[in-house]
Amino acid sequence: MDAITARAAAQLAVLEQVRGDLEALSATASVDDGRVTVRLDYTGALAELRLAPGAGRGDAARLGELITTAAADADRALCAARDDLVREFTEQFDDTPDHEGTDDRSAASNL
Repeated sequence: MDAITARAAAQLAVLEQVRGDLEALSATASVDDGRVTVRLDYTGALAELRLAPGAGRGDAARLGELITTAAADADRALCAARDDLVREFTEQFDDTPDHEGTDDRSAASNL
């Protein structure tokens, strides 16, 4: 029983670490030669928008497109970083012996 409790405590500690790592993520992307920069927080929400002089060359529609492009680039980077963290987490918990629980029957099956 002590081994089970110790393993559960270790797994909980790893979960808390991953949660903290995920919440610490952010991603930044720049376009228009660095005149438009977007930073997203860990949820994908806009955390910062920096516009340098000349951004979008004074064209509001172009500026909107540039902001959207930078946000999409930052979102792809954020998703990749999140995927890496989740993959590392999954690998830490993938200690199931080979083929355990992977027979042809569903676990819910009584056949």
